[in-house]
Amino acid sequence: MPFVRNRKAFEGLYGAHCLPFTVMVKPQNPIATAKRIARAYTYSNNLDLLRQIIESYGIMLDYWPLMEISGMFWYAPDKKPTIAVNSEHPPVRQRFTIAHEIGHFMLDHGKYFVCLDLEGDYRRNLLERHANQFAAELLMPFEKITAQIKKNRNIREIAQHFQVSREAAYWRIENTRKVMK
Repeated sequence: MPFVRNRKAFEGLYGAHCLPFTVMVKPQNPIATAKRIARAYTYSNNLDLLRQIIESYGIMLDYWPLMEISGMFWYAPDKKPTIAVNSEHPPVRQRFTIAHEIGHFMLDHGKYFVCLDLEGDYRRNLLERHANQFAAELLMPFEKITAQIKKNRNIREIAQHFQVSREAAYWRIENTRKVMK
């Protein structure tokens, strides 16, 4: 399954190559990492937070029509860490994708471009879950989402409040309610 319409041009531009996923990094706590990162910045909204993180770490952000995937992260030798986001997705989904890909970077999920063609691979799925947990905590911190739930806000209101998609808000609410029980 190709990720971009012209993979050879992509590899030539970024010097990235598809590598098998053979290295397992020491897992970090994605929630604690997201909290630590967020505390390092002063921001008024999620978009501002993401912008500050991208700028302070020198991450290059590109928007491409990426077919079936939302985004990807790679860090090739002698290149800036780069996040590509699907340009055809709505801004609220792009925001979560950017946070998810920042999660891969902050959680040291590899310093080389990795092809995500290992469907069902447990290691990859674990890393994807960790990146999702990081993104959810970064954009919808536990304390703030809990306060919204206690105010009986609906999914639409919560999604608007945190500037995320309704789907992202739904999953964060469901996971938070499990912890609250």
